Amino acid sequence: MTTIKKLQTLIEHFEVCLPHNVFVLHKLQEIQEELIEQIDVDTKGLQDKVVETVIESYKKRSALGIEKYGKTMEREDLSTLDWLQHFQEEMMDATLYVESLKRKYRLLTTGTMKEIEL
Repeated sequence: MTTIKKLQTLIEHFEVCLPHNVFVLHKLQEIQEELIEQIDVDTKGLQDKVVETVIESYKKRSALGIEKYGKTMEREDLSTLDWLQHFQEEMMDATLYVESLKRKYRLLTTGTMKEIEL
């Protein structure tokens, strides 16, 4: 079974068996690791530097998290709702980062922080 087919199957399972999604999340993590390994393959002498940079960033972030919390993302002490809460908080932070960067970009390009009409 191809990695993509495994992912599609797990997504379908996730939708049907939402209460059992911890199992599915673990399987999705395994597939993600497989995909990262596949990305490392050199295709016709070309490597995607953007992808390589992101992979290195993930590895560094993982090391920092393990050092800080003494656990990996394979931890079993968080419920599904705990994971969803963490995810929601991270996404809220991301929107704040984007808004801050937009304001700085506006200031640099227009000299004002005012909203630009699109």
